[in-house]
Amino acid sequence: SGRALPAALFGILDLMSGDVFWRDVRMATARTPSPHEVLALVDRGLYVVFVSLTIVLFLTRPPARSRDTRLSSGALAMVGTFGLTVAPLLPSGPVLVRTGSTGAVVESVALVIALSTALVTLHTLGRCFSITPQARRLVTEGPYRIVRHPLYLAEALAIVAVTVASGASTMLVAGAVVLASQVRRAQL
Repeated sequence: SGRALPAALFGILDLMSGDVFWRDVRMATARTPSPHEVLALVDRGLYVVFVSLTIVLFLTRPPARSRDTRLSSGALAMVGTFGLTVAPLLPSGPVLVRTGSTGAVVESVALVIALSTALVTLHTLGRCFSITPQARRLVTEGPYRIVRHPLYLAEALAIVAVTVASGASTMLVAGAVVLASQVRRAQL
């Protein structure tokens, strides 16, 4: 289950994301897309690649030398990993922040930066990738030369961009919860 279950969960996420991405590509190519729509397509495409790479890494990674098996670590990992995927399924609540078209463009630019950074980081992390705290080998090259947890930093940028651009109270609360879980995961 250490390989198959996460790969299956990410596979479902990848299929759903890929389906939305290709539908949006077909709609965009039927007319001339705006710069914002192009950025949104790029960030959706990067996300599909990110999730696909995650699946490959889960299936090919070596066994962990040690792992944190506490239920709290697993729960934090699930909230941090899937919290914003589930949040849009909740009732949206009132909109507290309206960012308009400028906010949408800023969100898309931030997502392209975050997802590009996440892809480089995930590639650097390679087969040492995991959802819960596990020891395989210490990665010190690439972005890990500069930041201890560059993947969490990239994800934090994406979380802030998505939740603020949404403006809905449910997404703002979900974003705060997911961000807090990511900070705790980085500490673990």
